[in-house]
Amino acid sequence: MTCADIREDSETKILRFLSGLSKEIQYELKLRHFVDLEEAIHFAVKIEKHLKQETSRDLLLHDRALLKNMLRPPPQPQFVL
Repeated sequence: MTCADIREDSETKILRFLSGLSKEIQYELKLRHFVDLEEAIHFAVKIEKHLKQETSRDLLLHDRALLKNMLRPPPQPQFVL
């Protein structure tokens, strides 16, 4: 940290950065090896974009299925004689 004139090694910076991320992104990033903080940030942004795409795709498929069910005609009653 530069405000208090404290020196940190890159591993400490990366660990501090990881602690502020969501659990999903932390898990994905812990599977990788980083040389510096910039690389960790780059991968975190990449993973976040990917997770947002997955979420929006899943919501779209869910909404499409709901709409399909709503537009389906109701079943015709069966009369037994």
